[in-house]
Amino acid sequence: MALLRRLALVLGLLCSLAAVVASYLWPERPFIIAVTAFLGVVLLGYFFLVHFEAFREYSRQRSTHLRLNSLLMVATVLFIVVMLNLIVRQYYLRVDLTSMKRFSLSEITLSVLDSVRKPLKVMYFGSENSKEFERMQYLLDAYRYYNKNILYDLYDLDRVPLIAKNYEVRNYGTVVVETEGRFFKDQGSDEQTVTNLIIRATRKTHPWVRFLQGHEEHTLSLKDRSGYGKVVEVLKKSGFRVSALYLTETNVVPPDTDVLVIGSPEKEIPEREVQLLRHFLLGGGKLVVLLDRPGQLQRLLQGFYVTTSEYPVYDTQYVAAIGPSAPLVKEYYYSELSTFEDFHQETFFPGVYEIRFYGPPKDYKVHVIARTTKESWYEKNGDGRKQKDEEEGLQSIVVAVVPKNALWRVVVCGDSDFITNAYAGLGGNGELFIRLINWLVGEGSLTSITTKRGQVIPLFVTDRQLQLVRLITVAVPVAVVLAGAIVWFRRRRL
Repeated sequence: MALLRRLALVLGLLCSLAAVVASYLWPERPFIIAVTAFLGVVLLGYFFLVHFEAFREYSRQRSTHLRLNSLLMVATVLFIVVMLNLIVRQYYLRVDLTSMKRFSLSEITLSVLDSVRKPLKVMYFGSENSKEFERMQYLLDAYRYYNKNILYDLYDLDRVPLIAKNYEVRNYGTVVVETEGRFFKDQGSDEQTVTNLIIRATRKTHPWVRFLQGHEEHTLSLKDRSGYGKVVEVLKKSGFRVSALYLTETNVVPPDTDVLVIGSPEKEIPEREVQLLRHFLLGGGKLVVLLDRPGQLQRLLQGFYVTTSEYPVYDTQYVAAIGPSAPLVKEYYYSELSTFEDFHQETFFPGVYEIRFYGPPKDYKVHVIARTTKESWYEKNGDGRKQKDEEEGLQSIVVAVVPKNALWRVVVCGDSDFITNAYAGLGGNGELFIRLINWLVGEGSLTSITTKRGQVIPLFVTDRQLQLVRLITVAVPVAVVLAGAIVWFRRRRL
């Protein structure tokens, strides 16, 4: 019996030490850590229960032997507590009780975490006393909770100059994601920054997105209100490579182009360049066409049986600051496009036109992604009011055309302004565009994430409720004090 007891003690200590060492060397192996720690708890618990009877016998005499046994029992209990804490650190339950789910990750992030199969380390460099530092602690803990391959560290930038130098970090609020000897970094203290870095780190390829230029299209500038600079920045942060394309210089669409975006050219595209675009498309290319007026790019669009309405679409459901010329879309029609299933943000399209498909249904599959409400109409006279002679009904404004026997895909939108710098950051405009790009390259729901903010919920109380609150807050403390005084007075008389 004594031999079995000693063996349990030795093996329990060894398992406990092994669990502690494994938690530092292989934190991405929570199952091994938890199992080893559990064995340590069982063996040490057995030793404690068996040795407790012997300890009671020793306790009847005062001796050095008794003191050693006391220390041994205390050390055993401490080891058991440490091992239980180690197990709980690996597997625990998180419940977000906030009304806005401020401590929960978005569905997009969860889908990204499901694809992480190898250890990936996230590091945040900030100021230890800042609110952002505390917020990132909660955020990264949530990432770790959903995927044990996610490891993280938070550093005070002023205290770790050598580590910061290794990752070329110079500013507070920098997130670094490292995997397989590569690291990616970006500025930010939010979920979008971390998730986009994980996307970049785990993406096997970095697709090329090119924007056609040279015909007075929307520029890629951040300074220009009508430019596409903001969505370009989001694309880059999501792991895409982005550049402008001038067909007058290249005379060909580069074969490594995954998606080509045409943003409402003011000048007519020459026939030679139209043929280059058709050649790119028939070779399995992916195209996004953003229009602003009827008849625009008609020579290109007729190749896949698409045209626009003659008049702009107005809607009674609109953005208040702009008016009915900017229809507000709240519902989306996913069809077979799973990329948009969890997209529920509102988008709006200033000066949008309906997109119509007139090709043979047996050869093409048309996905209507966004459309206006039944109360929308074609605005003919420009007065902004629905007239009897103005046709009303559901109007498709974002459409994807997919041939059944070819690889090319085209997304056509009846508005090019919704992703400009002026509107890309409002509602879900920018996110919708990023999702369109991701669907075209077959990447799924990799996109921007809206920051969650606290919600102030006022508490309204009636006069009667207020009187009850005052009674509780005053009467209860007074009653406790009186009871204590009575007990003290009675004991003093004894």
